[in-house]
Amino acid sequence: MTAFWVIAAVLVAGVLAGLLRPLLRGAGATPPAPALAGALIAVVPSCAIMMYLHLGNPIALWSGEDLAHGHGTPSTAQVEGMVNQLAQRLRAEPDDPEGWAMLARSYSALERHGDAAAAYARAVELLPREAALRADFADELASAEGGTLQGAAREQILAALALDPAQPKALALAASAALERGDRSEAIASWERLLQVLPPDSRTAAQVQANLARARAAPAR
Repeated sequence: MTAFWVIAAVLVAGVLAGLLRPLLRGAGATPPAPALAGALIAVVPSCAIMMYLHLGNPIALWSGEDLAHGHGTPSTAQVEGMVNQLAQRLRAEPDDPEGWAMLARSYSALERHGDAAAAYARAVELLPREAALRADFADELASAEGGTLQGAAREQILAALALDPAQPKALALAASAALERGDRSEAIASWERLLQVLPPDSRTAAQVQANLARARAAPAR
């Protein structure tokens, strides 16, 4: 299954990188267009889950006739069906942390944030020292709890940074959480640390620079 997780991680992380929610939280950035989000919902979870289920069970999810008639792109209902298959598999094999992480990301893409948070909780229970997983969990907790990064979400952010002080998503979330508390200096410090670990010419770095510029230009309270 190692090859599957490498491919699936590239599919999910690569496509969803442009939707990094932490940099949009409280920073005044424009969210992605609904059409783009809908396209990602149809493609990203389905590709990863198809591989997971196919490698675990050699019976194809769609017949060759379906694919021959141009039915290779699943509908949202089909994606949800595959997610439900994955959830059923994990009920039978509950000690698969990568499976729980995949389920959580799939629920998140479908905007089922409460279900995603529950799946992340199980993944973190099985892999407690994975900083990136805790950062994802914190992000999902915030989405499930009305957008706040305090409380349980902040606990996961702090735990992620304790494990890896340079974890990019945790730093982005820490900055947003600081803004939410009105702590502009802490937000600036987190974004400055984040810039040190990002490729300088990346779009994410440009967004962080924009956030820093707004924060530094804001009048003191």
